[in-house]
Amino acid sequence: GTLATVWVMVDDAGAVGSNSTQIRDDHAEPSSVVAQPGNGASLDSVDTVEGTASDAGGSTVGQVEVSLFDGAKYYDAGSGEFTSATEVWLAASGLTSWSLDTSAVPWEHDEDYTVRTRASDAVGNVETPGAGNSFTFTGNPPAVVAPPRNKSKGCALTGESSPESVLGWALPLLLLLALLLVLRQYRLHQSAR
Repeated sequence: GTLATVWVMVDDAGAVGSNSTQIRDDHAEPSSVVAQPGNGASLDSVDTVEGTASDAGGSTVGQVEVSLFDGAKYYDAGSGEFTSATEVWLAASGLTSWSLDTSAVPWEHDEDYTVRTRASDAVGNVETPGAGNSFTFTGNPPAVVAPPRNKSKGCALTGESSPESVLGWALPLLLLLALLLVLRQYRLHQSAR
């Protein structure tokens, strides 16, 4: 609510003057919302988290903080990794329209993340954080290492083949199989005697 204070002043000559001041009695929590990333989004890039905040209690927004969760740990800017078992609050830039630079966050391919916020107002009321927004990061796919090439003749393992490359690995294999068959026949012949 609003409290009004009226000041009445009387000087030595008996003249009366007055002045009034309004004081807001603010016990309401401010609120904050994540706008980007959107809830349920699939994103290949997350360089910034952003949103809005307001205070309906009559004060003004004093600060907005953001936490990033990977499903197991919270992001800790000090380590630059998702290593904290307890929620870590990172100060955002701006108040009613805020943002947090997340370009250095080590997002992992095909992982789910949750962004939560909490705002505080100028008189010290702190928002109870809500569920926040969850999203899937689809960027940074794991690198695929190709097998080495077979000296400009192609390689059957990479999908490239030529008669020379097939003969290069198939001929010794066929000779080994033929030798094993001959040895087996020889043993069978020896045991039949």
